[in-house]
Amino acid sequence: MSRDDTEARQTRLMLRASLVLAAAALAALWLTGCTQPNTSAPTPTRTAVPSIAASPTAVCALAPGAKLTAPDAVTVQVELTNAGTGSCTLQGNPTVTFLDSTGKPVQVELQAGSGEQFSGEPVTVASGGHAYLTFLAGTTGSCSPTGAARLVIGVSGAPNTTTADLGSTTFCSSGGDPAQSYPVTDQPVGLS
Repeated sequence: MSRDDTEARQTRLMLRASLVLAAAALAALWLTGCTQPNTSAPTPTRTAVPSIAASPTAVCALAPGAKLTAPDAVTVQVELTNAGTGSCTLQGNPTVTFLDSTGKPVQVELQAGSGEQFSGEPVTVASGGHAYLTFLAGTTGSCSPTGAARLVIGVSGAPNTTTADLGSTTFCSSGGDPAQSYPVTDQPVGLS
């Protein structure tokens, strides 16, 4: 063999060996599923989170300074206003504290009254709406004025109290029949 033939043969062998190694490497990669490692840091992604606007909780609140009327000599009506942002469900007879003109408590006997016009059912009052209380200030002609100038009123279902100025209206002290309070209603109710 000539020297050229020997060199050609060695080149062919090297070429074959290179092809076999390349095929083996490709097979190894294919069998293992390997890929080149990614050396760059992963790119962070942001997931959109829906924003929830904070909404204030709707609350019930009796307005300060309830409106008081006296349609006759013995009946007193008080208009309560819901000054809150949510509805109130009021029920039952009110709790009442009588105060004199200096803010000191005055003793007035007040009993829970009833009648067919007062169902005692809950009254739902929307924001800005009204509910009504009725009082019987005294039923006898022998009324001893109490000196009360203001009522502090609470009603079941309201988180706060309200006040009503009595003006010239007089509640009688416990010298005769006691004054009476009636359950809250959705409309003014007379005692006739």
